[in-house]
Amino acid sequence: MLLMYKHLTVEQRYQIEALRKQSISLTAIAATIGVHKSTISRELKRNSLQKLHPPDCYRALSAQKFSQKRAYKPLSYKTSNPSIQRRICWLLKQGWSPEQIAHTCRHRAIPMISTEAIYLWIYHNRYLHKELDLTLLLRRRHRKRRKRALQKQPRVVIKNKTSIHQRPNENNTQIGHYEIDTAKCQNGYLLVLTERQSLFNIIIKMPNKSATSVANALMNIKEQYAFLSLTSDNGTEFAQHQSIAQQLKTQWFFADANRPDQRGKNENQIGLIRQYLNRKTDLNNICQKHIDNLQQKLNHRPRKKHNFISPIKFLLVNSVALVC
Repeated sequence: MLLMYKHLTVEQRYQIEALRKQSISLTAIAATIGVHKSTISRELKRNSLQKLHPPDCYRALSAQKFSQKRAYKPLSYKTSNPSIQRRICWLLKQGWSPEQIAHTCRHRAIPMISTEAIYLWIYHNRYLHKELDLTLLLRRRHRKRRKRALQKQPRVVIKNKTSIHQRPNENNTQIGHYEIDTAKCQNGYLLVLTERQSLFNIIIKMPNKSATSVANALMNIKEQYAFLSLTSDNGTEFAQHQSIAQQLKTQWFFADANRPDQRGKNENQIGLIRQYLNRKTDLNNICQKHIDNLQQKLNHRPRKKHNFISPIKFLLVNSVALVC
């Protein structure tokens, strides 16, 4: 039988205290009160006085006080500050996350509440500004589950691949090593390249996911950027990796199958792009100039990896130019 989780009441805690004095087992206590036995175990571990008065000394009144002290506190008085509220709303509209807002304001000595307080305030005031749901300005949204269709298509094997395990370790400290992948939209795809050290992004619009489209997109920017290496998954859109690597004068590495964590930086950046261009976005209505503006916006956004310094500023501080 599946029991729904509820907080223990004072009466239940007095029952636990009385049954414990009779040396009743945890399983029997749980059955008597009507909760799972692990609930009783956690209750004794969290709210017992055994550290102060051994052996196991459980008092219902003390346990209730301990539980109330751990309860959620009310929102900070700072959340009622109009200037802080306006600053949060404005930065959310600029695409910043609550964590970026809290840490950047702290570094600049600007009054601001904590990351968790910002989330609580957003969900507590979802329709504060003219029926605008502030949660829609948050970066991440849970994807709805969908049934995967069975596609009986012949498997295409990419030839002459170089494994990611052959990639030199010094790539982690050099500028110019990219992770690459595609992101699907309506009536087109996005080719996303992420520089591994600075998190600098390059976003290119493509009509489809073919290997030819990927090759043409990379050839169009080969004069603008210097690529020391490229790391991708095993998608068939990268089937022309040998000719591309030869023309770009670089190395191409392939991650292991079903290991997106080996290209985690690129996967994370695609997640950031989805805040603006999701799967339902019609790329026929969006030009490359609009995508370039989005690319510029992401590259000027502060990142946690570098203590909330943007990729552009990181490159300037380290005096590195990605352009050839």
